[in-house]
Amino acid sequence: FVAAPILPPIIINEVSWGGSQGLIKDQWIELKNLSANPIDLSHMTLVALDGGTQYIPLIGTISSRNQNISPYSGFFLVEHNTTFIPISQTFGLTDADQGVAFDLFAQSGEQLALKYFDGVSTTTLDTTPPISACNGWCGGQAIGPTGGFLAVNAQSLREQAISMERINPNASGALASNWASNDTYTNYAFGMFPVLGTPAMENSAHL
Repeated sequence: FVAAPILPPIIINEVSWGGSQGLIKDQWIELKNLSANPIDLSHMTLVALDGGTQYIPLIGTISSRNQNISPYSGFFLVEHNTTFIPISQTFGLTDADQGVAFDLFAQSGEQLALKYFDGVSTTTLDTTPPISACNGWCGGQAIGPTGGFLAVNAQSLREQAISMERINPNASGALASNWASNDTYTNYAFGMFPVLGTPAMENSAHL
């Protein structure tokens, strides 16, 4: 008899470590609520376990997943770039977004973790794969040096930034096989800057 794994109520669902076609600083992390209830994020933190220096205390509430209310419910975006209109606000998700100028992701790869602090101890709810599992990120791509502006007229996928998506929300996030690049067809266009990813939407890798 093998016990089924205990799944966390919230997972790291997508990482846009490569930014967008317009600006490498358009980096974001998407969380997904797997439970039937809204969850307060104020006791949770996103941190880099390896390869980076991010430490992001979270604020706000992530709604439960209910497509009858909104197709974008159950998602929460943590966005680095606060210069432009946040991605989630274009969906009307003004309460499902946190803009914070966190340290930029390393293109060489990182392992991220979602941690919960109850006032006494800290619990790791979810992680992405270790850097060694994929010799870097386990999906996605960037198109320029960190912090640089990028051309807006890219002609091939090799010149476009792509997000890293979780394939199965019910499988461990630490598994390299549970991550893939966005399929480049299911995406979101923000003005001139296309995002080959699925912010506040079901991942292309999970469809």
